Amino acid sequence: MFMDSTIEDAVVKGYFGQNAVQSGYMGAKLMSYAVPKKSKILVLNLANKLAITRHLKNRQKGFLDFMNQAGRSDKLKTLCVDIDITAEREPEKSLARILVLKSQGLLKQNVLTFACVFCTIKL
Repeated sequence: MFMDSTIEDAVVKGYFGQNAVQSGYMGAKLMSYAVPKKSKILVLNLANKLAITRHLKNRQKGFLDFMNQAGRSDKLKTLCVDIDITAEREPEKSLARILVLKSQGLLKQNVLTFACVFCTIKL
């Protein structure tokens, strides 16, 4: 019996929890009502010791799937970032690094211009 997560390639006889892909899909659908075309969206995966689990990635997949299926992927720009929230000065350090990359011309997106943030979290 698995609760809220599974082990890859394991035989699952029972599962209790959310459908992570559907959760991400629904999050993107709701967000699409409020986000103007040609907006930028920051997708943050926050986890302890970068234990970015499959359900976090599935939630991100559902989010991106909606954007692609709704024909919004060419109108919206997304930046996906995995952050270890147990590391010192995180998530501030990673977000600051995005700003440094932008200021050096190495990143075309600026975190300050993101219309919204889609965040997955595993504590």
